[in-house]
Amino acid sequence: MIIGGPARCAWMPRRRIRRSIPTGDTVIRRLAPRSAAQATDARISSAVAVDPTVLHGLRSPLPVIWTDEFFSGARPFWEEARMHGLRYGWAQPCRDAYGTLGMFTVARSHDELTDLEMQEKNFRLSWLTQIAHISMTRVLVKKMVPEASVRLSVRETSVIRWTAEGKTTSEISEIMGLSVRTVTFHIGNVVKKLNASNKTAAAVHAAVLGLLS
Repeated sequence: MIIGGPARCAWMPRRRIRRSIPTGDTVIRRLAPRSAAQATDARISSAVAVDPTVLHGLRSPLPVIWTDEFFSGARPFWEEARMHGLRYGWAQPCRDAYGTLGMFTVARSHDELTDLEMQEKNFRLSWLTQIAHISMTRVLVKKMVPEASVRLSVRETSVIRWTAEGKTTSEISEIMGLSVRTVTFHIGNVVKKLNASNKTAAAVHAAVLGLLS
């Protein structure tokens, strides 16, 4: 461990187009000894919802160091963390091209982090964050966001791209030289593949997953 002490890596799929703070599935992977991790595992899901480092990660790509001021809006959460020996920490958000957000945190129970220490270790911590994010994405994204593995045909891509630009089925029919029925068929396929509720939602999902390029 670069900083030392127990560490936590929280990985969660978040879609970048959402403006409100989302509450979705979160996967926690702890690198701490079991004795240090078990005490809070039962409440980890609710803790993530109020963890200011997670809220910070949704708004900024910059790393953050734990301080009393940073946790001022979540005192019970901060006190519980300190009670379990998590007193000094560093958290780095990581977001990929698909909008998947990860948060990698290392923490220890003693010795406050200094500017000099962070200057020496910031590059390695940032590198470790990227490696952890890539590795966990490969393992978990297919399970938690099954649509990420979807592949659209050339015609499906064209149809949903025009839909994303606001074209109606009739307009797409004229643009592509297809019948309205054929356009509707392809849109239906995309909606089904992306597990969307309608063609507008399918267009949004396709954009988020990078399927329109």
